[in-house]
Amino acid sequence: KAILMSCNNCNDEYAYEEVSKYIQPGMKVLCVPFASELHWQLQGDFTEYKERHFNVFRSFGIKEEDINIARITDRKDDLIDKFVESDIIFSSGGFMENIMYLIKTLNLGVIMDFIKYTKLIMGESAGALVIQDKYIEVPYIEDDYKEYKERDGLGFISYYNLIVHYDKYNGKHHENKEYVKKLNNKLTVCLTDKSLMIFDNGNVKILGDYEL
Repeated sequence: KAILMSCNNCNDEYAYEEVSKYIQPGMKVLCVPFASELHWQLQGDFTEYKERHFNVFRSFGIKEEDINIARITDRKDDLIDKFVESDIIFSSGGFMENIMYLIKTLNLGVIMDFIKYTKLIMGESAGALVIQDKYIEVPYIEDDYKEYKERDGLGFISYYNLIVHYDKYNGKHHENKEYVKKLNNKLTVCLTDKSLMIFDNGNVKILGDYEL
């Protein structure tokens, strides 16, 4: 199962009722900030991060003590234990290349299949894009990406081209959608900051404000 979104606001009115079927009291959550700037992760001050993301999970009845953070300073065994012991793996936003680099550098590839089949995977923005088997960098939405490029992701989700932070009133974003739709035979889904996709054993639901 997976939930992909542009922003971690799945507790908003547009999604809460449906998402509450998947995020329930008693579950353990692991927040993975691997997409964030590496120097920020090394500083280790997660105060603002907790305020933003922990509040979302608490709104579904999850206790603070059941929410953890994957830190790049953790010992490898401790880090793997955090993944294994959690029911929900949430990957927050930032830069896709940072996530892919850290998973390789920290040798976490060995548990990706286990996570795929046993956990609820959640991702926002860059954290959502890398959940796909292939993700596409698009210009104009993320200023750091200047051209269209297809990259290898983690392989949890196939059959879709995902675009995040989509603004239907932005002409450049519309160009992105039309360009990406011609790249392959996959369905292109453009998620605004008030929308998300739920994947559940072959069933797909898209909630909120989105375009195909």
